[in-house]
Amino acid sequence: MSVIVEWAPFSLKEGVNEQAMLEAAELIQREFLSKQEGFIKRELLKGADHKWVDILHWTSKEAAEKVMQNVMSSKACQQYFQCMADAVEAPLHFEQVKTWNT
Repeated sequence: MSVIVEWAPFSLKEGVNEQAMLEAAELIQREFLSKQEGFIKRELLKGADHKWVDILHWTSKEAAEKVMQNVMSSKACQQYFQCMADAVEAPLHFEQVKTWNT
């Protein structure tokens, strides 16, 4: 079974504080992502200059693509997206080829 990793970079909208975005990130996790078929896990990364990356892991490319069709009808998703100035690019999907652990 291959894992699909979704890379979704974004920056915070001017005037949105980090705490508000983190609350919206929790809401989308609880109300939407955790209920999606094929969802494995999610990581939220913070960089410099209000740059962020959401990394999601899916059981298949089909599962990841199906979720993309449902995000616009989710109030939790819309609240999260309102925290973003703009997505730096559309989410990209990568097939996990190999992992290493310590």
